[in-house]
Amino acid sequence: MSTAPGPATAPSPGAAASLLAHVPEAVRPSCSDGDASAFPASVVAVVACTPAGGFPVVYAQFVDDISTQGGFQRLVSDVRFTQSSCDSSTPLNGRQKYQNSGKTVGELACYQDPQDGDAYVTWSSDDVKIIGQAHAPLASYGQLLAWWKNAGPLHGTAT
Repeated sequence: MSTAPGPATAPSPGAAASLLAHVPEAVRPSCSDGDASAFPASVVAVVACTPAGGFPVVYAQFVDDISTQGGFQRLVSDVRFTQSSCDSSTPLNGRQKYQNSGKTVGELACYQDPQDGDAYVTWSSDDVKIIGQAHAPLASYGQLLAWWKNAGPLHGTAT
């Protein structure tokens, strides 16, 4: 994750429980408090999860829509996007809106991190003000993208 540390924050335990309510049930048992210092002060809660059969993922909940959009921008600010979609047959460095039940609910970015070489997917779920970010070795990008569709808090198909 390529973020500069923000001011130290102390999310409340209730905020973490609220965030976990949006994380899929299969992922929840693998979650613990995440490092909020990697996010701006507008983050309410952060959890880090390593689900069996999945990929390491961090979920962060923000105070409002503007903070969520800003948090997403911050996470992908170093990426030069060359594609308008994320698909296992499309080269990495794509960015697109995505849908759930026919409604656009967020944005998805897929890219290779130049520092660790891993494939990353970063997504926003705008109506619940949550950003998720997962990564995998580059060779597992197709599996990571397929896994993302059920990684929550919302998932869907490209628009």
